[in-house]
Amino acid sequence: MNSGQAQRSEAATPWYRSRMLWFALSLPALTVVAGLVTYQLAAAGSSDADADIVRRVAQVQTRDLGPDELARELDLHAELSLDPGRRHYILHMQADPAPARLSLQFRHATLARNDQHVMLGRQRDGSWSGSVAVPQSGARSIVLMPESGAWRLVGVLDPDAGSARLRPLLGDRHD
Repeated sequence: MNSGQAQRSEAATPWYRSRMLWFALSLPALTVVAGLVTYQLAAAGSSDADADIVRRVAQVQTRDLGPDELARELDLHAELSLDPGRRHYILHMQADPAPARLSLQFRHATLARNDQHVMLGRQRDGSWSGSVAVPQSGARSIVLMPESGAWRLVGVLDPDAGSARLRPLLGDRHD
């Protein structure tokens, strides 16, 4: 085929059969699709790293440390253990006066929709217990409070370890 025949065959090809045209049109179309996928991923869930209520003062975020200070003053500590066969958590803690019910929260590091909450009831032996689905993977931060929210203990639960220590956020008191 000589060059004259090649020019005639290109001129006879309709515009919509040009590969270069479809390549040029596909780049903006793929950009729009990628933008929509990115938006869906970003809007799919919350990324709250900390569920505590914070207050903004002069561009600085502060949170109420009163419950943590009270837990430190009362010298509260707790041990949370897991019975994996029954998906049952048992909490051992010395508290005076001992509340009838405690709020236990398992917080995912980045996805608030994966957070779990369980109310623990006081048992005859002095412990508290409650049932909740065991996190499948990854560590969860734990927050323990009475129903009144007067004090707060925090810790980290690794589901593979099966137990966790809960302490006041501000550490041990030094009197």
